[in-house]
Amino acid sequence: METLNQIGGNLNRGISVFYEIIYLCTYSLGYLPADKRLPPDDTDLVDELHEERRLGSLWIVQDALNIRDRLVPRLKKVCGEFEGAHRMVQDGGILTKENVIRYFANLSDVITSFSTQSQRLTSWTRQIELLHSKVQAKEKPSIPGQEGYYSYQDAADKLGRVLEEAGKLNVSWAGMEKLAEDTVKELERAQSNPNLIVKEMFLQAAAKQWEDIVTIAAGITDIMQNVIKK
Repeated sequence: METLNQIGGNLNRGISVFYEIIYLCTYSLGYLPADKRLPPDDTDLVDELHEERRLGSLWIVQDALNIRDRLVPRLKKVCGEFEGAHRMVQDGGILTKENVIRYFANLSDVITSFSTQSQRLTSWTRQIELLHSKVQAKEKPSIPGQEGYYSYQDAADKLGRVLEEAGKLNVSWAGMEKLAEDTVKELERAQSNPNLIVKEMFLQAAAKQWEDIVTIAAGITDIMQNVIKK
């Protein structure tokens, strides 16, 4: 009964993670904190910053652009289909079973695409973990008077935030895909009115979640447009 509610909540959390990773890669990795400056003659820390920037750019070029240009538009289209179906039912319109089946099939395709992207994020995160371990191994006790300088501790904290966000991707994408596929099979077998099916599956809570997904997706697009302007 809460199919869309469940999928919407999981998808919302997953998209939020992609959003945060893109944001951190764009505005954090490879950059000095606003209140820090590089210690004089410390080329190792300069190299560390360059490696951060390389990894951040790798995610932006290989993955974030794909999310912005391909996945986000498809996701918005799917959300629009479900929102439209929900409004139509509320306004007393008539939905065909064929249309509802198509909406869920489209949703399954989008989930599959994000599942692939999630696997790529896991692979990229391993490189962040390796750099994080190297940085932690070089951490030194803080010295009075050097608080304004960038340190390995600062680098470790920054990389740790990236790993923390990536670790939140606890969404079972395969489970969501199966849920959507199973729903299509149920719809194909169902003899009841598709309007009643949509009313049961698309609760009011789900409607808000799908609106939030579109909002987050739009935020991803905005960030990437700012990156291109730079």
